Amino acid sequence: LLTAMTTERSRPLRLQLIRTLGILGAIDPQHHRQLVLKHNRKDRNKQESKEEAEFTLPYIQASAPEFPPLFLLQVLMRILKDPNLIAYHRLAMKNVAIAIQSLGKRSLITHIKRILPPFFVILRKVNTAELRSVGFMILAMIISTVEQHIRPFEPEITQLLVEFWSEDIVESLLCCIEFLSLALTEDCKPIIHKVFPFFLRSLTLEATANMTRESEQTTIMRFLECIEVIGFN
Repeated sequence: LLTAMTTERSRPLRLQLIRTLGILGAIDPQHHRQLVLKHNRKDRNKQESKEEAEFTLPYIQASAPEFPPLFLLQVLMRILKDPNLIAYHRLAMKNVAIAIQSLGKRSLITHIKRILPPFFVILRKVNTAELRSVGFMILAMIISTVEQHIRPFEPEITQLLVEFWSEDIVESLLCCIEFLSLALTEDCKPIIHKVFPFFLRSLTLEATANMTRESEQTTIMRFLECIEVIGFN
């Protein structure tokens, strides 16, 4: 602005530049800094809120059929998010599956927007392959139950599959992919393009080097079954 003001020949434009500089100069630097910090805090809080999404019990009567499993889910998810209760995480994860099964299809579809975001957080936080494997099997169960209603969550699920792909939990991951394919049919193709490189990686000589001949054949057959399911959809 200072350079423009010294080089600008048009008097009206030069006056406008002076007014602009005057407005900028009138801003209290300390007040401006406080506003910037406040704005940054709000952005950080929003990000933390997203990362720490928590399942909250909807307003329903305690006598409603879905109240007990929803209440149980709320308690279990809090346990799974608490690192001090790690000794109970294995049992809590298995009971999440029971609670979701108890909800039934209709209630699960109704409350899916409350359940999945905090469950995604838990999948990212669990620190053992066993827990993550159970978590992805639960996710596969949810997908198979709600079917096409899983569509809004497809990008997040795909990201989780790619982010946590591991030969240790490959069976659970393949189940998720199969049920996604059945639920989304043609719309599942972009997902396949993202995960197919991981298919190939899991079937390389390096990945199967420590397997017995029988285990290697079983693994290959499992991938072929998954590809067959995807192909028919």
